[in-house]
Amino acid sequence: MHMLKKIGLFFVLCFFPFLNLGVAHMKVSFEEDFSLPIVYLNLVLEVGSLHDSPQKLGLANIATEMLLRGTKKQSKEVFLSQLEQLGASLDAIIYPEGVVLHAAVLSENTEKFLSMLEETFLMPLFLESELKKLKKEVEGQILEQKGNDKQLVSLNFSRFFYGTHPYGNPVLGTQKTVAALTKKDVSDFYSQYFHPQNLSFFGSGALEKNRIEKWYQSFSEKLSKLNSKSKKPGPIAEPVIPKEKRILIVDKPKTTQTQILMGGVGFRPEDVGFYSIQLANHSFGGSSFAARMMQELRVKRGWTYGAYNSFKFGKTHRHFAMYFFPKNEDSVPAIKLALELFADFLNKGITKEEFEFAKKSLVNNSPFNYDTSKKRLDNATQEHLLSFPNGYFKDFSSKIESVDFAEIPSVLKKSFNPEQLTLVVVGDAAMLKKDTQSLPGFKQTVVKNYLED
Repeated sequence: MHMLKKIGLFFVLCFFPFLNLGVAHMKVSFEEDFSLPIVYLNLVLEVGSLHDSPQKLGLANIATEMLLRGTKKQSKEVFLSQLEQLGASLDAIIYPEGVVLHAAVLSENTEKFLSMLEETFLMPLFLESELKKLKKEVEGQILEQKGNDKQLVSLNFSRFFYGTHPYGNPVLGTQKTVAALTKKDVSDFYSQYFHPQNLSFFGSGALEKNRIEKWYQSFSEKLSKLNSKSKKPGPIAEPVIPKEKRILIVDKPKTTQTQILMGGVGFRPEDVGFYSIQLANHSFGGSSFAARMMQELRVKRGWTYGAYNSFKFGKTHRHFAMYFFPKNEDSVPAIKLALELFADFLNKGITKEEFEFAKKSLVNNSPFNYDTSKKRLDNATQEHLLSFPNGYFKDFSSKIESVDFAEIPSVLKKSFNPEQLTLVVVGDAAMLKKDTQSLPGFKQTVVKNYLED
């Protein structure tokens, strides 16, 4: 696939220090690994959907994709053909925090590929005809999201939970904002943000590190001169989340199953008790079949195929959310049970047996997340995007190992606010609205049609 977009939780496990190569703001990291004749490269633009204005939602995505649609030297078709001949790939993933351009190439063709990469960023074409086609493609992807209930509940949870905060921005934008984007918007985004001060470069593979350093230094100098009036994006403020419990029903008539997300304000690694929370949650809503949510909602009652509580991380505090997807008639009973399980989790913590199982599972599984240079490359890239502390992911298992069972109950009570929950349900509102009004403590209920932006 030429352009890959992903939104969601990612696992990152290792960080490489940046190397100062003499160019202002230049950030480079490369791990030599000659076990396979492949070179992997991640070019990171620290500007993402967080930085889209309300009137231009989706611009970061559109502008980045346009870079991959032809240069002043060759058309998109010729460019893609050349990539194929080199045994190379070049794709982009848009995150709220930034854009990651992932590249891979056979090591013997690295020099030719780097020339193509440089051409991509220094000689963009931004053809009006390509922009028109791209906007239609993205509008189609937005419609596909509305047809996928799992994506629909995630998208609506973010928009409802964060309100006007940029973390509520849909990465792809809306049909209306995408349709209104112009070639000038794309060109302005490129000239404003594509500058070494906003870029970081990560890589690994069968290549000497000094060759990458030399290329990136030359590339950075050229790009700096080309976009000399570039600027850094402003800081992202902490979201302000309403204190009361609230419900959004995304009305999709005649559906027989609901998609449910229910959660509140999340955490960052610098928060006191963060590792205790991660460990305890593995027993409550983690991926294990032994987790309480899975046991109570799926195994014992058969209300849903899966039930989890996960954390979304970002440059600021984001959210945690319980997720499950029962039949219509089981939806409100499942929500009530999830609320009871959550309250019990916060009031009583976890058992000693659950504690030992969770600690062992997390510690024993962590090496598989960074056992190749490719994994370490992608992990380091994502760690940079999240502004996580240096060495955090590398030390994750040792931090989990050091968690004391006795501290968990107090940490859970202090960290979570059960009276500040947001519930989003995708389903048939005619069947759900009356029963959801019986949920304890939820006072505000909003209903919207699933086709609304």
